[in-house]
Amino acid sequence: MSIPDRVKALINIAGETVTLRELTALNIDTGTMTNNPVYTPHVVKASIRDFRDSELTGLVQKGDRELRVAAIDLGAYVPKQNDKVLIGSKQFNVKSVNILTVKNEATLYELVIRG
Repeated sequence: MSIPDRVKALINIAGETVTLRELTALNIDTGTMTNNPVYTPHVVKASIRDFRDSELTGLVQKGDRELRVAAIDLGAYVPKQNDKVLIGSKQFNVKSVNILTVKNEATLYELVIRG
């Protein structure tokens, strides 16, 4: 079993189902001149945790959470800042994404989310 497959298996055992919402377009309403974002949903299993107080440095704030997703579950989609995450009925904003690689292959995405 490859390392990306092992990461996926571990998250599938202990993770919970979330929806990553990829920002794919902005439709402009010419009547109101407002942007209406268009999102593509990606339903995956993810590991979620709260940051400890000792980890609150730089851009990480109290209340932020870390979400870990197996890269193999997302195919060609790479999460990015300003995408959204739905956990249950609560929506979070993606603040940053760290890509962990093994042998130049994306294995795990670590997202800092806020909401």
